[in-house]
Amino acid sequence: MKRCQYLMLAVTLSCLVFSGGKALAKDLIFTQGYNAVEVVDTDTDQLRYIPVDGFVREIVWSEDKKWLYLTTRRHTIVKIDLQQMKVVKTFDANRDGWKRNIWGFVLANDGQSAYINSIDRKVEGDEVLVRPTVSQIDLKDGRVLRSMTPPWGVASLTYLKDGKTLYALGLDLYKIDLSQKEMELVDTYPLFEQQKNILPIWHFTQENGGVFMSNYYAPDYMGLLSIDANTGKIEERRIKGPPVMAYSFIYSPDKKKAYGIMEDLAVIDLQTDSVIKTLPNAEGTSYSVIPTSDGKKLYVGAGGSTITVYDAQTLSVLKVLQLQADSVALNRIAF
Repeated sequence: MKRCQYLMLAVTLSCLVFSGGKALAKDLIFTQGYNAVEVVDTDTDQLRYIPVDGFVREIVWSEDKKWLYLTTRRHTIVKIDLQQMKVVKTFDANRDGWKRNIWGFVLANDGQSAYINSIDRKVEGDEVLVRPTVSQIDLKDGRVLRSMTPPWGVASLTYLKDGKTLYALGLDLYKIDLSQKEMELVDTYPLFEQQKNILPIWHFTQENGGVFMSNYYAPDYMGLLSIDANTGKIEERRIKGPPVMAYSFIYSPDKKKAYGIMEDLAVIDLQTDSVIKTLPNAEGTSYSVIPTSDGKKLYVGAGGSTITVYDAQTLSVLKVLQLQADSVALNRIAF
């Protein structure tokens, strides 16, 4: 009898932990908004508002999913506590008279620093100095630990898990060695001279299980370029048929499909490398499409103040969420 009572008590406690004690949804969607990060609980589609200063342009999170880092105003770094959902630190990346415009932000393995790509500007007398820079910065205060000058045009960074390599993507793909005291450009993967044009601003490496992916366009076809941050493997897929115009693409959770978005929502079958469906996006131009980690729903947004929720199987609209602020893209953390 006593054993049965203990068993019932254990079951009761377990139910309390897994129901009332649940602090976070399985998936949270974060908006890159104006003066705000808005958080969508995908279990309920309820929204939470986190105020920040300026337009959010980059969102990354620590491996333990305790901290969210984002850039605002292209030069401010903001740290958010994901348990409290509040800003705990803000610092300016501008240093030593240089004004920085960040286009690329990734966290380093040490958990204490990050790599940024920026266009730097400085006025000295009558002369205006402008330079591209890749820097490793201290996340405590933004202090530059080391830096180098990459080729012009870099718009995104991919950091390999081994901590020894950084890929910078612009007109071409540049491999940067991080293993020595000074960072060094050691290889170039050509794209531009092969007439492959790419706009790698909206990408979802963390959502893709550590695989960077971006669409590119050649004169007579479109393709998908991927960089596996776990292995360093670079892969190109040529997509059959007429090109689909999109700002970004992302894998389905099982990596059998890829979803793309611009004016239209597009689905690519990655087993045949062919477009299997397109339809006009309900809310017009958008920059990101994010599947839930169970593959059941798609969150499309934003090119304004709404997020459209689709059924991933039928592509029918389930609902439209109204945000408090305009946003340019979405990111997803799966807990």
